[in-house]
Amino acid sequence: MRSMFSVRRAIGAGTVVALGFCGSAASGSVRPVVTSSPSSAALIYVSDESHGVVSAYNAKTGTQVEQLTGFSEPEGMTTDSRANLYVADFNMAKVFVFPPAQTSPSLTLAVPNQYPNDVAVSNLGEIAVTSVAPGGASGGPSNVNFYKKGSTSPYASISTPFVQEMLGCAYDTNGNLYVVGIGSAGDPSGGANVVEVTGSGKKKVVKNLFNTDIVSPGSIQVAPNGDYLVLDTAADAVLEFEPSSNVLVGATRIAGASAARWFALEKDGRSLWLLNDIVSGSGAMRYAYPKGGSPKQTVATSNTSYGIALTPAPMP
Repeated sequence: MRSMFSVRRAIGAGTVVALGFCGSAASGSVRPVVTSSPSSAALIYVSDESHGVVSAYNAKTGTQVEQLTGFSEPEGMTTDSRANLYVADFNMAKVFVFPPAQTSPSLTLAVPNQYPNDVAVSNLGEIAVTSVAPGGASGGPSNVNFYKKGSTSPYASISTPFVQEMLGCAYDTNGNLYVVGIGSAGDPSGGANVVEVTGSGKKKVVKNLFNTDIVSPGSIQVAPNGDYLVLDTAADAVLEFEPSSNVLVGATRIAGASAARWFALEKDGRSLWLLNDIVSGSGAMRYAYPKGGSPKQTVATSNTSYGIALTPAPMP
């Protein structure tokens, strides 16, 4: 079966090959890119929902080295310890898994009756996908679907009145999942909150963390020390919470960001990349963590960029 996806990859100075169906050369021309091999450096993956592509950039030089095409509306993404890339496509209601440097997905996860917006992978290979109902919170509760390693269909699915519209998710090293969203019980139009999902197999337990410090949530990550981090666009900061007490223990102030929603930690936990969201002059910006302040590096991306992921994978 021929793949609908293709990869544009730089293979030498000033030369780009468009790899299409089954790895054959695709027709048409692409903009020349001068860079090194994609596998030789850490990568920044950026999804562009308006153009249906995911672009990869060398994290050191900022040069675009790769582009996956064939999506409809790619949004949230993540990577794992083997450098596999997971892409949630909102409009196609699927999650695609790409091995490193491959032109076609090795796995396609179906997301029933919902629109997926983010994906996370545990250190045991379980995959969690947050999704929203048609019409958002007013259309019904969001779901988080769980997939066993290698499976294309969910084996468990949960919703909770504490987060009516889920916006993102992240695992810690113990396999606990944190989900951020808006529309808590009795307030479907607002009320940001975080829930923790624990338990193995189908025995999932949802714990309401009653987070009242977040005003306008973006994506969520887990720090190396186990604290969960939420990007609050209203505060222009990444907020850090100790999960057992749910106490706000730190805030990384981010200067120069505009309408940012997505961020990702580097593997060593000393820097984070934040993505400006659908604004003129968008870019991926690297900040010291937890110091914050002004960006240490900026990588120019499309002005319709949406999600961001890194290799090597940060957590877990």
